[in-house]
Amino acid sequence: MRTSLIRHGIEEKVLPSESALEQYRNLSHRRVAMALLAELQCTGTVGEAFVCDDVASVSNYLDKYGKIVVKAPWSSSGRGVHFVDRLRFSASHFQGWLNNIILQQGSVMVEPLYNKVLDFAMEFYADGRGRTEYRGLSLFHTKNGFYTGNVIATEAAKTSFLCRYVTEDSLLRVRNMIIDKLDVAPYQGPFGVDMMVCASEPGKRSEFLLHPCVEINLRRTMGHVALSLSGDDDEQRRVMRIVYDGKKYKLNIRKL
Repeated sequence: MRTSLIRHGIEEKVLPSESALEQYRNLSHRRVAMALLAELQCTGTVGEAFVCDDVASVSNYLDKYGKIVVKAPWSSSGRGVHFVDRLRFSASHFQGWLNNIILQQGSVMVEPLYNKVLDFAMEFYADGRGRTEYRGLSLFHTKNGFYTGNVIATEAAKTSFLCRYVTEDSLLRVRNMIIDKLDVAPYQGPFGVDMMVCASEPGKRSEFLLHPCVEINLRRTMGHVALSLSGDDDEQRRVMRIVYDGKKYKLNIRKL
């Protein structure tokens, strides 16, 4: 994009430098989320991730966990994410994708497949000098890994909903640890940390665990958009979706 803008007459001085873009690239690698995930582990949390630079390593983790999630190091919005069992692993199209990503990006990320109950995120703002501000919770929906919509509600209402599964103390502890431990400088702007609530065992919801860092999105996420549309009425809750009518995309908001 930088090269294209310069080619079309935009002055370089108003654009990020090549060195800054390289730093943004490094910060956007999923190994950063992997490192943060390890830092956030405490009582009531779950989650681990691994970097694999060959197919054999991926196969070993599949043997260990039975089902895994394989992710391209650089991808977003559900792209470059595969849910894999032994049958899927053996499929020729997956093998082709896996080898291609390792060749192009140097590795893939592997995680155990957790028993997800719901998705959510915490949204932040980075000042570019190492300081991070919390902006709010984002409750969103996904289908097969792809974003489908956000809940628009007050922070109190969203917290109350999440507290059916995890404690408010856990949410606060994770939020403060992210502010304390995650430095995305020189990136300046909004970003989000995707999380999820998981059941401790398949089909059982007696115990829930917080996965505190599924991925880090260094951009203005749809969660930030939802926050900008939230009011101050705890009883008013809406759903925000991006819909495609065959010709164009539209922002659709309706009451819950």
